[in-house]
Amino acid sequence: MTQDQDLARRLGETMHRHADALHDTPLDLLAVRGRATTIRRRRHTAVGLVAAAAVAAVVLPLSLLPTGGGDRVDDPQPVDTPTPIEEPVPLDPRSAPAGPAPRVPYVEIDAKRLLTPAGAYDLPEAFPQVVPYRDGWIALTTDTPSQTGTRVAILDGGFRELEGTGMTTGIAVRDDGERVAWVEYTGTGWRLVNAPTTGGEAVTSDVTTAGPDAPSAAVGFLPGDHVVVESTDARTSRSSYRVVGPDRTTTATFGGFNHVVSSSPVNGLVAGQTEYSGDGSCSGVKDPLSASRELVWETCDHQLGAFSPDGRYVVGLAPYFDGLGSPTLAILDAATGRPVVEFVSGRSARSAAAVGDVVWEDPTTLLATVTQGVDQYVVRATIDGRVEVVAGPRPSEMSVEFRFPAHTFG
Repeated sequence: MTQDQDLARRLGETMHRHADALHDTPLDLLAVRGRATTIRRRRHTAVGLVAAAAVAAVVLPLSLLPTGGGDRVDDPQPVDTPTPIEEPVPLDPRSAPAGPAPRVPYVEIDAKRLLTPAGAYDLPEAFPQVVPYRDGWIALTTDTPSQTGTRVAILDGGFRELEGTGMTTGIAVRDDGERVAWVEYTGTGWRLVNAPTTGGEAVTSDVTTAGPDAPSAAVGFLPGDHVVVESTDARTSRSSYRVVGPDRTTTATFGGFNHVVSSSPVNGLVAGQTEYSGDGSCSGVKDPLSASRELVWETCDHQLGAFSPDGRYVVGLAPYFDGLGSPTLAILDAATGRPVVEFVSGRSARSAAAVGDVVWEDPTTLLATVTQGVDQYVVRATIDGRVEVVAGPRPSEMSVEFRFPAHTFG
């Protein structure tokens, strides 16, 4: 085995151990069907008030802020909070009506096609991630001659590679698409790259001097173009976190999570798994730049996903599930963790559904890949309880047929 192949094997094993922390326990899809029953909140007055004020408001799109995006808004305009839907909404793609085409890109994996609101593109491979970058694209690719694992490739408009990086673990994409970040292995350690997508110089920062068996990853963005970076200890497989600014300085370090899954460049919060019990899990939200860095709230009824573009909501999934996907999908209030609406799989073998990838189409609308029986769909789920099929069905034999290419890999 070559040195490069050995590095790839060790990185792959570490990434799999890291991902397994989220989904270690097999789940009978018919077993988890309840509403949230207990939310454990560890509130601290100062943190809670700041977080609530940050998320309970309409925020201008980042691209329209006078600072050019990424900074918090000091005086947002308040809006009405939607009334929670008390009863679970059936998640049943077979009976759902057809809806308009998705307003965010998605990939048809078998066809190697990227479908966007601006048109469709044939891809040389079904990239795990691919987003617009300067005059072309930036992609996560596994098709490398040296077989060193996943890496970032800078592509021209025809998807031809112009330059590539060392081994990496995924690309974080800011909600407005105007900035991306990744951490790459340099041969002597891991380096963060924080780059604008429309031109300008990338900022690079050394993260750790660890080897490939202790990878680091860019989780997502916080206000002011700060990036949350995760690093793994090779001996314990535990993760630690730091916030790295565009001036290359580490502005905060924090723990308390098994795995951080998302961050918001609007409200400054991060979300992730806090506990794993063997037959369930707990998740929470905190502000890593606050003085206390304590959890704002915690729930054992949902795993958490991405924050909405305006920072008011966060995705909720079942607290544990197997590789098939989550039998539930929820929109939670990012300030409190309370469900606003929850979509629940059916109980029968025919109606049981499993949610895979989830992204926000707009501040109150989700798009999700959903497998039901032997078919896979892209489904739209809205804050007012509507469910629509927007792509599919495609035959799926334990396979992934659709992917959201801006979604963070891993």
